[in-house]
Amino acid sequence: MKKIILSIFCCSCLFNVTLWADTIILQDGEVITGKIINQNDNFISIQTESNIQQVNKQYIKRMVTETQNPEDVDGVDQLPLPGIESEYIKPKLNEMMKDRHNEEPQKELEYKSAQENFNLGVAGKENTFFIEGEVFTVGGADKEWQKNFDDFMELLKSNLDYAAGEMTTYPGVGVTLGVNMAPYKSSPPYIALSYIKGPSADTDVSISDSYYGSGGYKEELTTSFYRVVLGYKFVMVQPNDGFFVFDVNAGFGGGSINSEWEYTQSGSTSSEGSLSESWTGFTWSIGPTFSWELPGCVFELGGRYTSFPELKDGDDFSDVIWKPFSVKASLLF
Repeated sequence: MKKIILSIFCCSCLFNVTLWADTIILQDGEVITGKIINQNDNFISIQTESNIQQVNKQYIKRMVTETQNPEDVDGVDQLPLPGIESEYIKPKLNEMMKDRHNEEPQKELEYKSAQENFNLGVAGKENTFFIEGEVFTVGGADKEWQKNFDDFMELLKSNLDYAAGEMTTYPGVGVTLGVNMAPYKSSPPYIALSYIKGPSADTDVSISDSYYGSGGYKEELTTSFYRVVLGYKFVMVQPNDGFFVFDVNAGFGGGSINSEWEYTQSGSTSSEGSLSESWTGFTWSIGPTFSWELPGCVFELGGRYTSFPELKDGDDFSDVIWKPFSVKASLLF
């Protein structure tokens, strides 16, 4: 704040002044105590303990003077009070000076880069939980099933008058629960547990023969799998709160297969039975994902190629080798 001062101002302490009754408070908070000795349209002269100061009126916020005559100080808001040593004025000045000296400098606006702002929202949380749904293709698991079915039909047709049938396969579905162990936008490692209702097949065969009569054969084949994996998501930021993610994981898993069959023949009771087998092994998957940050969550949509634990030359079943593609959708909280 500019002000014209004719001589250097040096005041030891504001509230030790007892001989001077006039006080000028400048707009920047500075306080000048003394005795007003002269004024004109633009300036006021005030005698302090050490010198005479000339102050421009446009920089004066308020004056406190013993005089009750407003004409003594033209053009300046005046608070005519008993003096600086009064019980009213001195506490007010003390409070004003205290606030002025304790005032913290204004902080400059802090600039944060886009990378630093990644730590906002769900995608910036240290740990995020996710739930995932997945639909799998049959992925070659029916290769051995179809081969066995074809061999079975050849056997029937070569020994009976008539045999016809079909095998229908169904894809798998799964659900995964997991936790990202770092902020999503920072490419987190994660741990996940999955349960998958694997591919299945229904077989329906009709037979007829002059010697054996007519009958039918039905079989239901089901599989299931589980996976416990450690994974890593390499996250690349895209415009409009979007991300491209490359996901890879590997770990331990297991599978099981179950067969329930029933044979019926005209003129006799039906027979039925079941078989099952389980196994464990190594599992891994890899695939791309696109994701978007929404209010309260992150939504993922992507594809994956997975290799499940394999059964080879089982006791009751032929090979179960399942390496399907899948489409997955997940939510992160």
